[in-house]
Amino acid sequence: MCMLQETEHNNGYAPFVVFWIDLCECGHLLRDDYRFELLMRTLPLTDQAKILRKRGASDKIASLIGALLVRYVLLEKNVSAKSWHSLAFQTGDLGKPYVENSKFKFNHSDEKHIVAVAIDFQGVSEVGIDLANPEDVGDSREFLTHFGPIFTNLELEQIDATISDLPQASQQQHLSLYWALKESYSKFKGVGLHGNLQKYEFINVSPPTPLPQQIPVAHQQAVYKLLPHNTICSVVSSRTSVPDFVRVDGADMIDYVTNMH
Repeated sequence: MCMLQETEHNNGYAPFVVFWIDLCECGHLLRDDYRFELLMRTLPLTDQAKILRKRGASDKIASLIGALLVRYVLLEKNVSAKSWHSLAFQTGDLGKPYVENSKFKFNHSDEKHIVAVAIDFQGVSEVGIDLANPEDVGDSREFLTHFGPIFTNLELEQIDATISDLPQASQQQHLSLYWALKESYSKFKGVGLHGNLQKYEFINVSPPTPLPQQIPVAHQQAVYKLLPHNTICSVVSSRTSVPDFVRVDGADMIDYVTNMH
């Protein structure tokens, strides 16, 4: 494991970037039914149906902002698109999204407070990203009892040694980090929940911090860090370099898309 400094690029985009939005700063804007419907209509019907299948209003808003974020970033960077509607999204056999006639690779994730998309603009590597909230772990021992099969014996040994003397909140954070690492790797592979998470072994995992950290997994690299609201972000790719982490102003994006249409 190594600690990495985030890179600043002042002239154009970096080749590998994680763009993220804080829902707490803009989610309320989409609780207005008119604005929500207006932005929904900028998306294909298949995407609209997927968003509407989400259970709660907050989940629908997060899903909508995630769909907008991918398009917003790609259009703003003038990548493979002349207009918003020229971005033709498809999904692979296992549901991983891609854009027709483009070389870049991307993957996105949303959580209670954050929406994020990881993009390799050069198409060097597949990408997997996951966001995790330690609050979702609940009781640590119950979590390990229920989800024990996703961990290898070595992982369980290291987890037990690490969390045994930690307060509950720190235990939850450590377990949530492992979950994000596992999920991001399965999304990198393009199998999602269809994958056997025990196959992806992460050892010598340090606690997450606001600075990105990198650890190897198989022949890939996982980079993880803390985002606001104690949200853990994990990104897996074949790249050896750390991605840029770039905050996008959600309100500005919503205004941009609204005025564009």
